[in-house]
Amino acid sequence: MGVTSQYALRYPEPTYPSTVATDLQNLAQDVDNFIMSVPVGMSMEWDYAAALIPTWALLQYGQAVSRTLYPLLGALASAASYPHGAGDGSTTFNIADKRGRVHAGKDDMGGTAAGRITAALSGTAGTVLGAAVGNEGVTLSTAQLPSHNHSGATNIPSANHAHSGHSGGVSAWHSHNDGGHGHNPAGNCSFADGWMGTGNNDFSNGGADRYGSHIGYQWLWSNTAYVNLATENVDHSHYTSTGGVSANEYHAIPSDGSGAAHPNTQPTIIVNQIVRAI
Repeated sequence: MGVTSQYALRYPEPTYPSTVATDLQNLAQDVDNFIMSVPVGMSMEWDYAAALIPTWALLQYGQAVSRTLYPLLGALASAASYPHGAGDGSTTFNIADKRGRVHAGKDDMGGTAAGRITAALSGTAGTVLGAAVGNEGVTLSTAQLPSHNHSGATNIPSANHAHSGHSGGVSAWHSHNDGGHGHNPAGNCSFADGWMGTGNNDFSNGGADRYGSHIGYQWLWSNTAYVNLATENVDHSHYTSTGGVSANEYHAIPSDGSGAAHPNTQPTIIVNQIVRAI
């Protein structure tokens, strides 16, 4: 019996023909003990073309495979309650769909949940074997936006107010000349020529009472009535109101953003994912 130099694997030698069977059995055991092997069900990355994967491997894209062709892999899936799907329920089962996905350790490995992937935030519990979570892009809701303020006053009515313009003070004393002097049926005279002011008035055409009923007044005779021309206007103003309180006003504050999804992809390298099936 000879041994290899690195791993000391035992192998048969021609000088000991009677031990060949035993030596071959020892060699097989040594391979299991010292040489790292890929167990059925183990998943790994394959950096090269899918057509070049080993014959014992399958690409993982969620397909249904035969329970008869892959009995060991099927037994593992059955023992784990078919975490990736039970196929047709009798002759097939599904393997994982790892297209465009990275791996995360089961959140409760060892029996205690770490709370790093939870249904409350991700939508799917990280304690469920085979669960798939996450999206390439995320559209934020209003509740997910950072707290912030928008400046700008709006909806403020103006106070009740008015606008005024002064027309001037007392009007000047003045006279109107009718070119003559006459009497109305009541016996009152109309003296308009050269009459100005109040009090002691001068009636240029003569007449009766210079200081009586004519004092402080000037009457103009017409066909139907007498018009007082000498009445003084009081000091006054004219006001123009705007109508009180203005209606409520609204000023638009420009919005920003589009509401589109934002990228949510971590730095990633694309590879094939394979699993040992036989």
